Amino acid sequence: MPATADTVADTMPSAAFLLWLAYWNTEVAAVQSPDVRLRRAFGTNVNVLTQFAGTFVPSKKCPAPRVLLYLCGHVRTWNITAASHFQMLERSSPGCWFVVAALPHKMTQQRATIPKTVNSKYWQHQLNNVNTFAKYRYSNATVAETLKQMELLFGSRLAYAVVDRNTSLDAAENGYPLMWALPSIVADWAFNVVHQAPLAWETIVIRTRPDVKTPLVINDIALAQRYLRTRSLRGTHLIWGTEGVHTDCNHSCSSSQKTCRGQSPQFLVTSYGAYVSDIAVPIEIGSPWRQHDVSPERAELYAMGTHNGWGYGRSMPCKNIIFFTSRLASDM
Repeated sequence: MPATADTVADTMPSAAFLLWLAYWNTEVAAVQSPDVRLRRAFGTNVNVLTQFAGTFVPSKKCPAPRVLLYLCGHVRTWNITAASHFQMLERSSPGCWFVVAALPHKMTQQRATIPKTVNSKYWQHQLNNVNTFAKYRYSNATVAETLKQMELLFGSRLAYAVVDRNTSLDAAENGYPLMWALPSIVADWAFNVVHQAPLAWETIVIRTRPDVKTPLVINDIALAQRYLRTRSLRGTHLIWGTEGVHTDCNHSCSSSQKTCRGQSPQFLVTSYGAYVSDIAVPIEIGSPWRQHDVSPERAELYAMGTHNGWGYGRSMPCKNIIFFTSRLASDM
């Protein structure tokens, strides 16, 4: 749903950051591979085990993909949901799409425990899901074997990075931002460096998870891109998110706010340009672990990128997101 004018003004990057971004994109990031960029942003907390750019051959009809599918999170049941991803892409933009996957090296996270201090039916439900996935064997497949299956389905139009995260980046408060920034980093490298086919601002980005079925079809790509191409304030920063409210959540932001707002880790649609400027690069440059090329707006950038990654900018009831404790494993 379109943001209000106040929300747009609050979530858009500052002039100082846009100047920094212009320098950073042209002088620093454009020539760096994902492993280098992640090392600079997150230090030794994450290690890129595999990075693959796929293959893309520009043509007159498709000089660059019109739709990018970003898949972030554990592989889990991707072998089951992948057919829906392929159908969505082919029906939305026949022959002119690309898939970018950001994957932890384990098929799913380990069994999780919930601290006694958290008394919430909602998080108990999430915990049960985590432990159910942990017991599922996925036909004994590995991440590498699943990727081989995906290359058969998506052909050469699949790029990916497989990472190993330490515990500080394995929980939701930092695991989500890392995995949201990663597909954008891979796409930058694949198209600006490897394929030499720069992506347009108005390229549609659909971000979801490998284990989420996606029945969405974009009926008129050209119409959506025309709106984004106008570069109006709303068009420049527009994010279609999925917003839900859980009334049984009792660790709310304040005593007057009795609900928890579930946002867009499962499904989000925006433009490539907005994803870069409002989500991925703010997280990367604002990372608390960054030691080089540190922005003067570091904390603000990390908060902005994280909030936009959830799909609500800073329009949620309270400015500081209160996550469940890091001892509960993330579902990323």
